[in-house]
Amino acid sequence: MSELQQLPTCTPVDVTKLPTRDGFTVRVAIRSDLQAVRSVVNSAYSVERDSDEFKFKHTERFTNDEEPLSHMYFGNQPPPGHKGAFLVLIKQESQRVVGCIHIESDETNPDTTAQFGPLAVDPALQGQGLGTYLVRVAESVAQQWGCTHLGLRTANVRTDLLQFYPRLGFQLVGTAPFVQVERITRPVHFILMSKALGG
Repeated sequence: MSELQQLPTCTPVDVTKLPTRDGFTVRVAIRSDLQAVRSVVNSAYSVERDSDEFKFKHTERFTNDEEPLSHMYFGNQPPPGHKGAFLVLIKQESQRVVGCIHIESDETNPDTTAQFGPLAVDPALQGQGLGTYLVRVAESVAQQWGCTHLGLRTANVRTDLLQFYPRLGFQLVGTAPFVQVERITRPVHFILMSKALGG
């Protein structure tokens, strides 16, 4: 039984058509990945708590192993007319989950626009281009779904990411309120970015 058959409720993703990276494999997440996904995401975002620049109160995106199920189409059916999938990055040598990315159709333009987040890479493997690789994977998934644009949102205090994403072709398209006010120690808002696909 394939991984896709084990998780039939996400929007189909043909992993054989995704970009490849030597030493790593991308596949659709399955329930047994939950603990590893939680660990990778929380450790990757710990920089928001530990850095003097960001100073978030806490950075745990998933407070228990079941949370990705309810928030990220991780084993759940996307709403009618929407698409969603959670992919994990596996290091082939150890068969360990070392990264992940969630992709879903945009709420306002589900037929043409996908968005991604969270994107996370094990801090021990950061700086090797794996984050860039996962963005390329998200672009490929969005195109499989027939989308023409890929979007994201990031906190305005994440100046590192505001420099990173434009290098991958994303452009500023707007702002939005940061609703998780319990996480912040100073005013924060979201920066919205988008990229045209297939150009």
